[in-house]
Amino acid sequence: MNVQTPNALAVLACAAAAASADIIQVSYGSLTGDYVETFETFDAGAPFVGAPTTTASSPTPSASRSPNASTASPSPTAPTRAAAAPTMSSAARPTARSRSPSAATQNLVIGDTTPVGGTGHAISGLSSPGWPNFQAIGEGAATFLFDVGQPDVGFTTFGALDGGDLRADFYDRGGGLLGSVTIDEIRDGGFGFATSDGSASIAGMVITNTEAEGISYDNVWYHTVPTPGSLAVLACGGAAAIRRRR
Repeated sequence: MNVQTPNALAVLACAAAAASADIIQVSYGSLTGDYVETFETFDAGAPFVGAPTTTASSPTPSASRSPNASTASPSPTAPTRAAAAPTMSSAARPTARSRSPSAATQNLVIGDTTPVGGTGHAISGLSSPGWPNFQAIGEGAATFLFDVGQPDVGFTTFGALDGGDLRADFYDRGGGLLGSVTIDEIRDGGFGFATSDGSASIAGMVITNTEAEGISYDNVWYHTVPTPGSLAVLACGGAAAIRRRR
């Protein structure tokens, strides 16, 4: 039997906590986040072509939302803007150091889906034809960068009518790929994803699709405050710093 020193055991524990987790698909209704971004507070621009944006920062959550709730209930711990919400762009790969979006007309658009049978605002990636070309809307990548590590995250779709595929890639804080999930012949609905070990290691999500008419995303369900899994990783970082000082 090998006997380890306390410091060695701490290093092993931290390494285990920081290990990359696989990504699995889960039901949208099983997600545990405390906030759902509906994009209703964002400018939706003109009908059909929406309002383009280079990046879109979710406003500070002032209420805890449920996708099945008709009204929002007060949040006991409304987080600040800096600690809460994701930044959205069409950057190809999210990292903690780089958030470079594409050109303004090939980035993101937020529009009102009501004129085409939807229920409100949604966000879409813009492909190379660029805004305001209707053929570009919903065909580009959409990247979500979270300031708080996520053990699970999800969204709903609008416009998935022609049987195209959807792919969601998930990245850690350093830009490393945690895993990818492809949904074949997607139809509108809610989709959830989680780390297989429950760790709060998801820092970024990139969604792409092969839908002929494009797909819009809504009701992004995520955590605005650190979960126990992410706090464990932070504690490991603190322990390592203390050892270095000693």
